[in-house]
Amino acid sequence: MQSNDSIWKEFAKCKVKLDQELSYAITYVPSVKSLNHKNVTISGFILPLESKNKFSHFLLSKNAPTCAFCPPGAPNEVVEVFSTKPLMWKEDLITFSGTLNLVNDGKTGVFFQLKDAVER
Repeated sequence: MQSNDSIWKEFAKCKVKLDQELSYAITYVPSVKSLNHKNVTISGFILPLESKNKFSHFLLSKNAPTCAFCPPGAPNEVVEVFSTKPLMWKEDLITFSGTLNLVNDGKTGVFFQLKDAVER
């Protein structure tokens, strides 16, 4: 299963490369650059970063997780989320709204963050 939100299609247009030092780099397309610091809505699957009952910092993936030890997808298929309220993990597709921030952290492979996210 995967999310078919159009925003994922825009993120997929951004070219990601792995350099010789095993660090990622991204080239944002203009349509994605125009979303920086704007309120967006995106659906995906929660990938917790901690083993807690409730959490407010997690990854949102375009693809449903198939294995707890497998990577969540390509770097342009994952958003780091900071929610306004702690929530519990759900295996179903879930939708959030928040402020999109474009970050260029090639060492962690994080290029998209959703700040002040609220579940819809």
